[in-house]
Amino acid sequence: MKKKNIIQKISSGKGFYIASAVSFGLVVIAIVLVYRTSTGMIKDLLTTLPEGITREVRHNETDETDPRYTTEKEETVPSTTTVSTTEEQETSMAWVNNSDGKVTVTTTVEVTEPVISNDSYVLPLTSEVQKGYSPSSPVFDETMEDWRVHKGIDFSAEVGSEVRSIGNGRVTKVISDPSWGYIIEIDHGDFTARYCGLEQGTAIKNGDTVEKGDIVGKLGTIPCESRQESHLHFEAVKNSVTVDPMSAMGLVSEEIQE
Repeated sequence: MKKKNIIQKISSGKGFYIASAVSFGLVVIAIVLVYRTSTGMIKDLLTTLPEGITREVRHNETDETDPRYTTEKEETVPSTTTVSTTEEQETSMAWVNNSDGKVTVTTTVEVTEPVISNDSYVLPLTSEVQKGYSPSSPVFDETMEDWRVHKGIDFSAEVGSEVRSIGNGRVTKVISDPSWGYIIEIDHGDFTARYCGLEQGTAIKNGDTVEKGDIVGKLGTIPCESRQESHLHFEAVKNSVTVDPMSAMGLVSEEIQE
């Protein structure tokens, strides 16, 4: 009877310790589970924070590697502009800083036309005048068989005769006209001269510069004055109006033969 009571006491004592051990283990497991759960919740909370807070946290963690926070700027080399021209030119450059940090270079080129200077002029052909300048008094036109004003001077010469520039100048027009034949216009500075009735195919081109006495072509024919003897129809234009060619060249009628 005594032995049984002792065994029950021992048994009851072990049970207490076992129960205590199991309880302790459960507590430890519960703590681990809570820790892991809370850690996951914190990470989830960080990923759902507002954009500004998230950026601040990432910046603090990756300040040296995050390309969004690099301070290096792309180096921009200013571009240069080259302008080629045969005229005298004045070049000015302006540098503009854009909002994107790049530099824009604008180049302005002002082309200065060379001044055409003539202190004297020469006749384009012989001094023999076939028909004079008559802007207000009509003269008889043999080809058209009527009376009309004559806005130029007709210098007589044989077909094929060399026609020369009366002075220094720049060629402004080279055209083939159905009425006046092959025409070359030359700006001589004081006025523009029209050389009408040249042969086709002259080597002179628009934009060419010529000097006094240079050959600009050979004498051809003029369809609207074809019944006259061969001649060069020569006009002088100033401010878009024809003027007396002899006066424009500073010559007087005594210096030519009618």
